[in-house]
Amino acid sequence: MEPMIRAITNCQVGYQINQQSVSLLAYADDLALVAESLDGLKKQLEAATAMANWSGLKFNPKKCSSLHVLGHQFTALPSKFKIQGQNMEICKTTDLYQHLGVPTGFSMQSTADNTIKKMTEDVIKIDNSLLAPWQKIDAVNTFIIPRLSFTLKCAYVQKKSLRELDKTIKKHGKKWLNLPQRASVEPLYMAYKDGGMNLLPLALLVDISEVAHAIRLFTSNDNNIREAAQDAINTVIKKRIGRLPSAEEREQFLNGSMDGDFARGATDIRSCWTNLRAASTRLKKMMDLSWHSTENGIAATVNTTVLTRTRCEFTLRDAARTFYKKKLLNKKDQGKVAQTTTMAPVSNFFMKDGSFTRFAEWRFIHRARLGVVPLNGCRRFGNGDKRCRRCNYSNETLPHVLNHCLGQHGRTMTKRHDAILNRLVKAISQQQSITKLDINKSVPGCDGQLRPDLVIQREEEKEVVIIDVTVPFDNTYEAFEAARMEKKRKYAEIKTHFENQGFKVFCDAFIIGSLGGYDPANIGCLINARISRKYSTLMKKLMVSDTIRWSRDIYIEHITGQRQY
Repeated sequence: MEPMIRAITNCQVGYQINQQSVSLLAYADDLALVAESLDGLKKQLEAATAMANWSGLKFNPKKCSSLHVLGHQFTALPSKFKIQGQNMEICKTTDLYQHLGVPTGFSMQSTADNTIKKMTEDVIKIDNSLLAPWQKIDAVNTFIIPRLSFTLKCAYVQKKSLRELDKTIKKHGKKWLNLPQRASVEPLYMAYKDGGMNLLPLALLVDISEVAHAIRLFTSNDNNIREAAQDAINTVIKKRIGRLPSAEEREQFLNGSMDGDFARGATDIRSCWTNLRAASTRLKKMMDLSWHSTENGIAATVNTTVLTRTRCEFTLRDAARTFYKKKLLNKKDQGKVAQTTTMAPVSNFFMKDGSFTRFAEWRFIHRARLGVVPLNGCRRFGNGDKRCRRCNYSNETLPHVLNHCLGQHGRTMTKRHDAILNRLVKAISQQQSITKLDINKSVPGCDGQLRPDLVIQREEEKEVVIIDVTVPFDNTYEAFEAARMEKKRKYAEIKTHFENQGFKVFCDAFIIGSLGGYDPANIGCLINARISRKYSTLMKKLMVSDTIRWSRDIYIEHITGQRQY
């Protein structure tokens, strides 16, 4: 291919872009020839034919297409071109040619419509498939969104055409999470590790793609591309302010400034640079995006992080997910639980692949974390009876059902607590250094009513570890802190008892919320209990899974009146 590329380039009839001559674009065995005139393209095709005949290559005319653009009349001419003596397909004004997987033609507006329509149909097919809900989410992330990302890089996409696809993904996304329409949409956009679906709004992906594309142009390893990009943006700004821009004015343009000369109405046609300015302005509402000039050209930062050509898209998407996470956390009703479940990734380990999770728990947990379960106290409208259907408490809310309706569910709550405790016991019971291990026993010489879950004694090292498991409701992180302080206060007498005997004592609570929120402060318990990081990685996942399973059983038991075990 290289001799052919050199022969075509040596024709010197390429299209002039910002003082740079472009004769062809090549990728693998695909060539796109570009010329200023009809005769110029014919000359390039003759050179390609001669080189192909010399090297023994043969083109397939049925897969080759030509597009002759008459710019001042805004149309495409049906000019005929030949390759190796055979006519090529003619791309007319309304025709599209599939080039590198992207419909390419005279009309930019319609280039992505077929792709988006096919993507919408595929989302519906995924929904109708027999895949598990988390597999459907993964399928959209793996096969649908990357297809759009590729299209955004290679074609012009109108946001209007994305709305139907966005609505379809949003509708089915909530369905896969078993969420009602009134539920917050942020969990669809947040990262897996924060309990989301990792799906960002498609219009936002368009803006991110605009910025990422510009970064790659400004930081290209090819000097010609860098210079062409900077010349092009300077030309656009010059048409806006009437003079060649300074470095400061270029920054102002990219940052969306409307001060001074930039307050004038735009008179230029839309281009990738005006789209970049608009995209940057919209992204600034979500993140601290800033453009600035450097010695090497133009650079951008997001939240003080410099955007690099290899990680710019990842950094922008991560900043967008963080924005939606904060937006959910600021919601007084549906964001309370998220304040605990976003503290540690293990709280959401099941989001991507459904590990250790039954379908029943999956259908329950997302509704429960947003507080949109059908309970008397969770009704949004009406003045119906809000009393608990089991104990007549004044307000039947999820915290009441999972943690305070003891008369009806006390036994099940104990089993939930013991499921966590048993995994801790299993992890430490085989340690040779332990002299004595007491499980849920009173300590001689102390108040007999105090029965910590675990008391580990190591006589040789004069160490005592006191751990008490507690399962508070995930009602903001303050609930976890209050539960931890209460356990320390409760067992202070036992701690003092052992300290008076010369022991070094560690006393703390091991906390997992009713809805699977894992407290990162549990690390102290794991270290002092000498549970290895490798073992605890799996153990924490199983603990979260056990807690969610028992909480779901408590909820169903409350609604139906039937034991779930």
